[in-house]
Amino acid sequence: MRIKKSLLLLLLLFTFLLPLQAKQENKSIFIASKQLPFVLHVQTKNDKQMEIRFIPTDMLLPIRCQNEPSTLKQLNLLEDIACARNSVETFFSLPTCDNTLYLHLDRLAKDLKVPYQNVDFYNLKDITSYFSKLLKKMNIKFLLRYNSYVDSDLSLSDYYHYYKLFKGKKIKLTYFYVNQIQLDDLTLPMEATFQPLKHK
Repeated sequence: MRIKKSLLLLLLLFTFLLPLQAKQENKSIFIASKQLPFVLHVQTKNDKQMEIRFIPTDMLLPIRCQNEPSTLKQLNLLEDIACARNSVETFFSLPTCDNTLYLHLDRLAKDLKVPYQNVDFYNLKDITSYFSKLLKKMNIKFLLRYNSYVDSDLSLSDYYHYYKLFKGKKIKLTYFYVNQIQLDDLTLPMEATFQPLKHK
């Protein structure tokens, strides 16, 4: 159990690193963390691509478990991750993710001594740099005891699938963001679609 969970953390970290080696089939995962200003909708496609969609947690959306507009950050993302996922997928007409994962980034950052408080998580370069630092700090001893950093519904075969992403062919990562507008203290989506963001 501990080893398979360690593989998933590598997925989250490697998601922000290029180039990647991968061999994959179509699969998807929804990732959330209280410490991040966004949730991630990650899809692997046709053995060659991974699409990563950033959805800000301060964006006003129709939250399905509350039956009224709200923001994802007002939810308890650990307990209500299924509601958050369903709300995002419904509003943006995204396919249903196969799995969900909640990352306790505060614990992870503390134990690896890689603080996140001054990281600009709205800047893709800063995001990739930060997760790269986390990855470099990890070792086998850490991986074997990191089950307190992740809550997910992945099965052993799911963990194995994501492990295989880093073997074989190169995978192309494409990042997507939501066009948004600030109105007073609210962040509103301009449309229910995503725009590609090139990784430099």
